Amino acid sequence: MDLVSEQDRARIAEAIRRVEARTSGEMVTVIAGRSDSYLWIPLLWASLGALLAPGIILYLPYQWQWIMGSLGEGHDWAERVTLDHATVWAIQITVFLVLALLLRWEPLKMLVIPRGVKHHRAGRAAREQFYVRGPCHSRDRTGVLFYVSAAERYVEVIADQALSDRVEPEVWRRIVDDFVAHVRHERVAEGFIVAVGACGELLARHFPRAPGDDSKRPDDLVVIE
Repeated sequence: MDLVSEQDRARIAEAIRRVEARTSGEMVTVIAGRSDSYLWIPLLWASLGALLAPGIILYLPYQWQWIMGSLGEGHDWAERVTLDHATVWAIQITVFLVLALLLRWEPLKMLVIPRGVKHHRAGRAAREQFYVRGPCHSRDRTGVLFYVSAAERYVEVIADQALSDRVEPEVWRRIVDDFVAHVRHERVAEGFIVAVGACGELLARHFPRAPGDDSKRPDDLVVIE
């Protein structure tokens, strides 16, 4: 999956280098194709469809009979519709298999996942990256992680304690909202660059770079496919 081009990755890295030349803070940028495999989603919806299928099939003839009756045309064939146990079982198995296979297609699977579930998983993945990639281990607790999950269309900026304590929540909200707007319009690289620049201004103001303070982490965008 080509989430960002090599040219965009170079632009993001250069934006980070410019910021870190002015501050003791550390920045890490991460983009993931998705934050979870969601393997249980096709099985959940397939199971629900299999449970509902027999009832729907039994109900539809009677609904049709009611419609035709309201038009003055009598139909009693619905009363003769019956399903034996073997037929019900065959219907359920067929519905389960068809839905389970269809929902393995990534665009359709992501469409049926509740937004709250996607954001919860993406938020958890962002926090994991914050600890794994090292911003939380910066010397003065001034690390910042920029995280994008493409499939969930999710964006998060996580700042370590020293910086978050000095910046109002509203300021972070504006940075994230601007970041989200760029990602929604598929301008991912621009979103990273603008967010890095905005956070860089905060870091330079509160934690200017001291002589001999060199960044110990790579500036390249981390891509998780």
